[in-house]
Amino acid sequence: MDYLLLLALDSDQPELVEGAAILVGSASQSNSKVQLYARESGLLKLVLDLCDVWSNKSQVVTGRLIFALSSLVRDNEENLQYFHNYQGHSLLLRILQRSVHSQKIFHTSKSNQCFRSENDRVNLKVLMLGADTLPASEVESRWCKELLNDKVFQIDDLDGLEKIVYCFKRFRPVCSRQMVDNIKLKEWLEKGTKLLKEAQDNELDFGQTLFDINQLNQFFVFEKVEL
Repeated sequence: MDYLLLLALDSDQPELVEGAAILVGSASQSNSKVQLYARESGLLKLVLDLCDVWSNKSQVVTGRLIFALSSLVRDNEENLQYFHNYQGHSLLLRILQRSVHSQKIFHTSKSNQCFRSENDRVNLKVLMLGADTLPASEVESRWCKELLNDKVFQIDDLDGLEKIVYCFKRFRPVCSRQMVDNIKLKEWLEKGTKLLKEAQDNELDFGQTLFDINQLNQFFVFEKVEL
């Protein structure tokens, strides 16, 4: 079974890689034994390698692999350290840059809207993984540029709002200079607050995200005074 899984992951058939990545991600969520096996068997390294390879080929497959990678490193210090030793943060930045390049290549395609939608989903997964795994002291300034991209400010679905607000909260210590004077960010947070409050009136709970937005807004006021 292990051999078949590795064979499927390392296949050149997108459908096989997708299925194997989903299986790895689902099995390793909050499962320390599977996470340990992945590190010791070379599965974790293979997933990292494949994220790099498939980000040049398919956004759909890349998204599945990012899901698997997120599950393998979440709440596991040893796997997270392996990720850092692999220079995983640089890998994530490469994936984001390739995503931007892909959008430029396919901008005349009739299926552009669908393609861009998949691109956006992958970018959101990469930003979330970056926010979860990168210590503030090691965050490169390029992350701030990616986080304050115009594409981010087009996100207006509730799930996306929650995730991006989380990313802003996590990256704020190192992106404060870029964030404090960004008018688009403040407008986006204002719009997001309205949408989240309306949704909360319909018995959905966005208390934590609204609290985080309030904290960000307070930071903007304080930082402006300091500057």
